[in-house]
Amino acid sequence: MHTEPPDRAGCARSALPLTVVVLTRDEERDLPGCLASVADLGAPTIVLDSGSTDRTVALARAHGARVHTRPFTGYASQRNAALALAASRWVLFLDADERLTTAGCEEIRAILSRPDRADDPVGYGVPRHNEFFGRRVRGGGWWPDYQLRLLRPDRARYDESREVHEVVILDGPEARLVEPLIHRNYDSWGEFCAKQRAYAERHARDLARRSVRPRSWTYGTMPVREFRRRYFTLDARRDGRLGLALSLAMAWYEGRAYWQLGRLVRQVGDLRGRSGTVPITPLLPRPLFRLPPELDLSVIIVSRDTRALTLGCLAAVGRSLAGAGVTWEGILVDNASGDGTVAAVRAAYPAVRVIEAGGNRGFAVGNNLGLREARGRALLLLNPDTEALDDAIPRLLAALHADPALGAVGPALRYPDGTPQEARRRFPTRLTPFVESTVIQGYWRRNRILDRYYLADRPTDRPQDVDWLYGACLLIRREALAASGGFDEGFFMYSEELDLCARIRARGWRIGYDPGAVVVHHEGASSGQAVPRRQINFNTSKVRFYRRRYGALFGEALRLFLLLTFVLQLAQEGGKWLLGHKRPLRRQRVGAYLAVIRSGLRPTGEHLKSERGARNAEYGPVENATLRPPSGLNSAFRAPRSDFKRVLLVTGEYPPTVGGVGDYTAALAAHLREVGVDASILTGAGDPSGAEAGVLRAVPDWGVRGWPTIGRAIGALRPDLIHIQYQAGAFTGRGGIVALPWWLARRGGPPVVITFHDRCAPYLFPKAGPIRPLALHALARAGAATIATNGDDWAALRADPQVARQLQLIPIGSNIPPLPPEGRDKARTTTRAALGVGSETPIIAYFGLVGASKGLDLLLDALARAAALGLDDFRLLLIGGEASATDGARFDGDGDLAGALRARGLTARTILTDTLPATAVAAHLAAADLAVLPYRDGASWRRGSLLAALAAGVPTITTRPPPGYAAAGVLPTLTDGEQVALVPPDDVDALAAAIVRLAGDAAGRARLAAGGRAVAAHFDWATIARAHRDLYAHLMQRSPQRRRGGR
Repeated sequence: MHTEPPDRAGCARSALPLTVVVLTRDEERDLPGCLASVADLGAPTIVLDSGSTDRTVALARAHGARVHTRPFTGYASQRNAALALAASRWVLFLDADERLTTAGCEEIRAILSRPDRADDPVGYGVPRHNEFFGRRVRGGGWWPDYQLRLLRPDRARYDESREVHEVVILDGPEARLVEPLIHRNYDSWGEFCAKQRAYAERHARDLARRSVRPRSWTYGTMPVREFRRRYFTLDARRDGRLGLALSLAMAWYEGRAYWQLGRLVRQVGDLRGRSGTVPITPLLPRPLFRLPPELDLSVIIVSRDTRALTLGCLAAVGRSLAGAGVTWEGILVDNASGDGTVAAVRAAYPAVRVIEAGGNRGFAVGNNLGLREARGRALLLLNPDTEALDDAIPRLLAALHADPALGAVGPALRYPDGTPQEARRRFPTRLTPFVESTVIQGYWRRNRILDRYYLADRPTDRPQDVDWLYGACLLIRREALAASGGFDEGFFMYSEELDLCARIRARGWRIGYDPGAVVVHHEGASSGQAVPRRQINFNTSKVRFYRRRYGALFGEALRLFLLLTFVLQLAQEGGKWLLGHKRPLRRQRVGAYLAVIRSGLRPTGEHLKSERGARNAEYGPVENATLRPPSGLNSAFRAPRSDFKRVLLVTGEYPPTVGGVGDYTAALAAHLREVGVDASILTGAGDPSGAEAGVLRAVPDWGVRGWPTIGRAIGALRPDLIHIQYQAGAFTGRGGIVALPWWLARRGGPPVVITFHDRCAPYLFPKAGPIRPLALHALARAGAATIATNGDDWAALRADPQVARQLQLIPIGSNIPPLPPEGRDKARTTTRAALGVGSETPIIAYFGLVGASKGLDLLLDALARAAALGLDDFRLLLIGGEASATDGARFDGDGDLAGALRARGLTARTILTDTLPATAVAAHLAAADLAVLPYRDGASWRRGSLLAALAAGVPTITTRPPPGYAAAGVLPTLTDGEQVALVPPDDVDALAAAIVRLAGDAAGRARLAAGGRAVAAHFDWATIARAHRDLYAHLMQRSPQRRRGGR
């Protein structure tokens, strides 16, 4: 973001503790009047501009405003950026087409001049008069149209998960002003229609992000409902023919939004191909966590009408954590309680942060709202109807800290009378949903299906790993939540913890159960207040989960089966009512079953109804450009947007699939989002239980047969640019992916960027033989830009003059985030204890896939010789140890790895880990005294394992790099004895001598550790992401004739 220096004219300090903020983009017509209307306040003004091409910026400066420029990343994001820019106690937001009256200025001055009190509001809603075509409108929801505009920047935050209808999250009470703003909406019907078309598309994308799926009749009923709401409920009749015309127009654009939503759903649905997986919404969420981890624990409670239970829950949390030495915070997310929950909690527990969701937005949305504001390294998700007994919470924290591979842990649950409440589960099979929690279970309680699901074969009084845990009380590691993406907000209530645990497990984390921690659960205190709604939510979420896990056909069969069970129960209860048996009870059950049957168990629950009901304000400002959903592949390509926003990263592997390219792509996408690039990922078809928003696991075949699926993905996601991560092993060696850039160019596709992750054999074109160099350079010429990740490949590709013109050198970063300094010693001690290795025994680590080029066999030979040279007491730690698909390991004459270890007498000294999540790898590296990485082709900056070891501060022995690895000084060089210890490739004796020497030289190891960290700092992910962003922006600024696919 560009910022003008603070000493410009017009930035004089005012007596009022206020800054006025105006968001602009091409607002030269309206901005002068807006700025003139606030001149009486005498407050400094900030104009946050999103790239205006007219005289907006010049006019702002002429009026004495301080101008900041920032690429547009969404209205909520822009407003949050403005809050961060303001140095005053209060901020007043205005749109350029709004005017503050003289009376309004005086009212604000009077409020801000009063002495502060503890119970003062932290935000004020301002009424707004809306003018259409020069006439003030009184009905239809356009008056009084309160907008939260006067805010305390330290107590307010906009919810960035919503693209339209921004929601302000206030940490404190809210009040309303009396004097209105004047909003000059539209001067012509053409302007009105253009904005509403663009707004309908944004609304459709918002609904798609929330996984809303329209029914066939929705396209007709939603416009009718919108017209009825505008014209009758909100009384647009008061405005005569104008009110009627506006109501009809708003109904039309409501229908248009759902029509566009239906097209998005159908286009993404086509991406299933032959994989049978359910696709992910192509819209990317905001980062899960907004704040850095500063505390040991965040306790998050989502409540609705549970005042007494919530107060008891918070009291129990305080008792459990008292004296435990834990730094923690409490966060309550309230889903529009009507029983005074919010006021009671603020009065009894002022330190607890209260977030008002603004409606009943469900359990998943509520938890995500809390997570975004959480500062804990561990997150405790508690139902309001739970009570932690004794030291339950510290015990769960201790279990999580003791095992770096543990992603989540839960307690034993008890009913209030002390009887056990089963919380452990295995993942369900295809038979489970047809029995569990259906009428069948009532007649067939003991069966193998349910016994397996409820872990009846395991004792309940022992700690153990499980597939998933009941979500009433769940402690989750922050890294595991970040990797899994948080709760899927398509689940209103129920099944969301099953879906979350499945994604946590899919990313390599374990889930534990600790029966020593006990929590009382009253069960269903919120949801139990409306039995029909509870049944609908439970079964709708159940259908949604199994649809995602086993495909649409299975989900539809389950939905029809469940409806049939309710029809049978309806007949049964109706018969009992006719016989006069307990008629009040039968009447209640008949009503509940009828409500379930009428719902159809389709995913349009309370979250959609709540969102529709909350839309009482007129549609806000939109961007100038309007985007239409594509009708097919070619139509999506004909008009690439001039304002670069979205990149599609194509990779053959992606977590939980093991592989460096997949880990790299995940890290690159995450850091691109942090620098303002909307990065989506297209990868191979996989288990839908590992689904996450923004990742489309849709391609069943990377050969030519997969091209139509890739084309449909591009048509649905509409990227501005495609970035393919080339490494043939990641694409299962299929050749069709190699020709993809030419195929896209022939169809007028967006520009294609190609990254060579390893140009060397055997990673690209392993079967090409003598034509391999020609194929490599032909591929490098096919894209709009080519990226090399290391000096060797960069130098080789520069030999081709055509490739050299478009060649960029952008190195990779470490896929394993290093531990913070304060956590290394603790991780080292804890991990060594878990491995059963004493503090004096050296641990020699090897990290990464086992492959011939990585020289694990050389390390085994060297360790055998080192033992003969007197290094008796050591442990070899093989982190990962999975074989490479393209670079098979060689253990001449010994068969596999186990045989090689036996032949060298190293079996008893070797510790092999399974594939571990990144934080567990970092903990294991912290436990190591040496890392030995004897690459046969020499050390290179393309090696992620080398970068991870150096960034972790592990003293590293590796092989001498080949000439040119530092790209003529562009990349840092490795100096023997400073950052690493270097030995010749394939020299077992030199490797053994270096291991023996450094194992006994503590000072030498400390020097290498410090030097390694220093050189690894050059490969910072933020810098890498900015380099990619700048390259993308440069390509998009080229003329259409020079863009591939710009025709």
